[in-house]
Amino acid sequence: MDEISGDHNEAATFVWTTRLNKLFAGAVAHLGVKYVIPETLLALMGVDAGLTLQDVASHWEKYKLYLERMEGLSGLGGDPDTDSRTLKRPRLVWTPQLHKRFEDAVAHLGIKNAIPKTIMQLMSVDGLTTENVASHLQNYRLLFEKNAGFVGFEW
Repeated sequence: MDEISGDHNEAATFVWTTRLNKLFAGAVAHLGVKYVIPETLLALMGVDAGLTLQDVASHWEKYKLYLERMEGLSGLGGDPDTDSRTLKRPRLVWTPQLHKRFEDAVAHLGIKNAIPKTIMQLMSVDGLTTENVASHLQNYRLLFEKNAGFVGFEW
């Protein structure tokens, strides 16, 4: 991956090490090339070594060009004959802001009465699926049951 290992001009402010390139490629593979957003890449990489959103966005643009050259793609759309139903949806990353909206919706409905479809409607977030909400609600209820016995725990 020498072609994308970093900027080789005087304006370069960040050196992409082999470790960072592996983290970057892993995050891209996890999300799927079609669904990459630099903010999400930065969050998934979990690196706090002075890496900025601008660094990741710039690297992503170079990485797309690299992929196009290596795979001979005319674009990142891939094979036009591929059925869109066979594509894997990217994993949703529950940011603190998204989780807060989820908690507000659950608090409004009550934890026992909350159902994924209604929570999703109250949250009104584009791209959110009932499966995303159902899974998060299941984990949220498990955590609630686990912590319900602690003194001072409120809901």
